[in-house]
Amino acid sequence: MKYLLIILGVIILFVLIYYLFEWIKSRLVQEGQNLEKHGQLKEAVDHYEKALSTKTDDEVLWILANLHEKMGKLNLAIFRLKEILMRRKYAPGVDEYRVLMKLGILLYKTNKDEQSFESFLKLYRKYPKDLIVLQYLIVLTLGQRRCDLASTLLKEFLKLDNEEPNSFFLLGICFYEHMEYLQAKKMFQEASKLSDENDWRYIFLESVCNYYTANYTAALDGFTKVSRMQSQYLQFSESLYQLMAQCHFELKNYEKAVTVLEKSISILSKIDPNFNDNNIQEDIFALSIYNQDLRKVETIVYTMMKKDPESYRWNALNEKLKVIIDEESEAIDEKDQAEGVETEGHQEAEDGMDTKEDREINIISVFKDFLDSWKDKDILGDSVWKLSNLSREGQFDLNKYFRNEMMSQFEAKPSGPTVHSIESFLALDRKDFLDVSRRILKNLNLEVVKEAYSAEEVFLSQGDGVDYIARRREGKKLNKCVVQIRRWTSNSIGELVLKELFAQIEDEKAKEGFFITTGALSQEALNYVEAQKQIY
Repeated sequence: MKYLLIILGVIILFVLIYYLFEWIKSRLVQEGQNLEKHGQLKEAVDHYEKALSTKTDDEVLWILANLHEKMGKLNLAIFRLKEILMRRKYAPGVDEYRVLMKLGILLYKTNKDEQSFESFLKLYRKYPKDLIVLQYLIVLTLGQRRCDLASTLLKEFLKLDNEEPNSFFLLGICFYEHMEYLQAKKMFQEASKLSDENDWRYIFLESVCNYYTANYTAALDGFTKVSRMQSQYLQFSESLYQLMAQCHFELKNYEKAVTVLEKSISILSKIDPNFNDNNIQEDIFALSIYNQDLRKVETIVYTMMKKDPESYRWNALNEKLKVIIDEESEAIDEKDQAEGVETEGHQEAEDGMDTKEDREINIISVFKDFLDSWKDKDILGDSVWKLSNLSREGQFDLNKYFRNEMMSQFEAKPSGPTVHSIESFLALDRKDFLDVSRRILKNLNLEVVKEAYSAEEVFLSQGDGVDYIARRREGKKLNKCVVQIRRWTSNSIGELVLKELFAQIEDEKAKEGFFITTGALSQEALNYVEAQKQIY
């Protein structure tokens, strides 16, 4: 009986202590909330911290996390949220969804993108149709410039909400990055229809797609419309006028192209007194060659050499120009000598002169190397991608998440191209295939070092394809990679092919390998990819 009373007394004591701490905690929390209402945030934090020292409580941790966020101390807020998740005991009003959501958002704001992605991925497993979760996964995936994966997420999002113009805009960017310009154009048109404002970006990008699909008249109309929309497009101003000129060039309106560029120099110099017009002068130079305007060609060479007398490029072009001027002078001298001679002799002198057509051929042939490089220039570069405003500094490997976890979640394969794009890829001639192959590597953030084997060797031994040695940036490191691209129509690519790739990875002492194909892997090959973590 004595021991029973002692045990009962101890239990009562513990209960009293428990409720005492509960009372102290609730009192401190109440005082903290009053201080918070009066804007005394630092003092409120002190009271909440004291409340935690009496008893760790999810509700207090949640209040503290929100208060730290309000004060701009995001790392402290993240710390408190992680504490809640570690405890796995959720107080009323503090559930896992809210904690993971806030944690993911704060991690994104503090540039901890991989941790943020993991938080939203946990939510995606339980709430695959949550629009906010999908939005952040899209933003984080695009931040790594993985348009192949982001496009699948965007399609999932649009099944749930097809009234958000920015979603169509971002999907259009994804299609554009994969050079599916007709699909991209449709997305930009949809975004424009849904937008309340006359957004210049949608008009501009639709016009870019028209340009790349050789619809130059429509592209020119769009670019002209954008050029009249005041100064909203400043970041694209030079490119805009260059594209307008290129449309005129493709339509063989050389004089109009030159006029557009000359006006652009005046306009852009007013916007920016320090504007460098070298690129535009080079365009005018090329167009003047096509237009046979030798006086303008001569003027531009003189102007550019005056700007930079040591320029090897313009000195070389000047030497080529002298060849044409000398030929023209000789023709004039022949004509002068022929004056006053009988008609027959005059006719012979005329026969010795170049006709306009002959002179055009001579001009273009003299500047052929320059014109070839000029026609191949990339006016936009990364400018269209930058319109998304989603590039992030911190890079991480998305493949490890999407290979196993996400593949099973999506109805379609994240990287699965459309039937149309496969047919287009198969139909490319050899040169264009190699150009597109390098573009694919660029989209995967792979930097080509060299061709592992010549394209001809691959073609003869293994089918239509190309092998590259490349580098992929991972943090501050550059990982050596082997890349194999194959244009095959086989629906059952076997394990042996991938074993050859693995052998090549070992031979090159590379860290990983990428196998890109239009065919489909057999189950054995898929199992092999799963087993060999170096192969994607």
